[in-house]
Amino acid sequence: MSNEEIINGLNYLDNLKELDSKSSKLNLKAATQSDLLSQSTNYLAELGQYKRAIDTNYESVEAMNTSIQSIHSTLSQSIQQNTQFTHQVSHIKDSISTTQSKLKSVEKFISIFTLPQEQQQIISSKDYIVNYPLLDALTQLNKIRDNAQLLLTPSGDPSVAALDILHSSSLLYESAYGKIFRYLKHQFDIKYAKSLVVDVEPLHVDSLSHLSQRNDLYLETLLHLTKLRRHLLQSHFLTALSQFENNQDIITDPIKYSAELLAWLHQHAADEKELLKDLLQSKPIEEALSSSLQDVSSRIRPKLQLTHALNFTQRSSQLTELISFYQNTLTQSIPVACISDLFTNL
Repeated sequence: MSNEEIINGLNYLDNLKELDSKSSKLNLKAATQSDLLSQSTNYLAELGQYKRAIDTNYESVEAMNTSIQSIHSTLSQSIQQNTQFTHQVSHIKDSISTTQSKLKSVEKFISIFTLPQEQQQIISSKDYIVNYPLLDALTQLNKIRDNAQLLLTPSGDPSVAALDILHSSSLLYESAYGKIFRYLKHQFDIKYAKSLVVDVEPLHVDSLSHLSQRNDLYLETLLHLTKLRRHLLQSHFLTALSQFENNQDIITDPIKYSAELLAWLHQHAADEKELLKDLLQSKPIEEALSSSLQDVSSRIRPKLQLTHALNFTQRSSQLTELISFYQNTLTQSIPVACISDLFTNL
């Protein structure tokens, strides 16, 4: 019931003319006022509770505001920390990228200056087999050593890295060339020392080509080869010479005898030249060829001198022409020292 309704009710009671008793009016008014007072009291109590609720809510709002400010502060710190963390991650990422780049450079450096394990085993094996895998491994090893030479300073002072690479590869280097050296000497002993006509194998050619990078071993190998060929040619020449002397009399037919000697020399010198050209390819053969023919030419010279000394007839001019012909032919086709010496002052 609203206050306005209560007041209207009181006014209504005051105006009642039907009520006989004034006390009844007063009692009713008192009861109404008491009810109004009770309702007002209840209203005030509820209002107090509402105020206390508002105060409590205000405190809660204050607490929430404090919490929000704390959360905001924490969030700001988190954002700042996250920014710092992002910078650190970016720095770490850059460091990782730099490290990976350096690692790739190191791996490339190692690949340039390290012989693959398989090729190391081929060279360092205890057997003396020489084949193309060994030559390929040696080629790669020489590239590594050549690259190490590039590490030298402009003044020529070796760097520590260059010395380490050259030192660590020296054992394999010597082992590979030692194998090729022994292999070629063995091949020369069993093939080139027994037959004047030899089918030159590509592996022999390539092995000699590799060995030429070690000049000392290369020259020693050629010396061994020319010694074998010199003895073989001399043996065949002595056999042929005995046949010439059985068939031809140096005194009665010196021209034919001399022609047989010089024709034999011409043929075998040409064959020996072709053999050395096939074996040595583009490398000089003159010294090796002269060494191979040395014994034969030194044995032919006194024979030709003897034919001159014993020939007092008109045929001496024919002998001179014959010797002159072979001199021109041989010195042009076989331009080596022993051939020139053969015809000097003959």
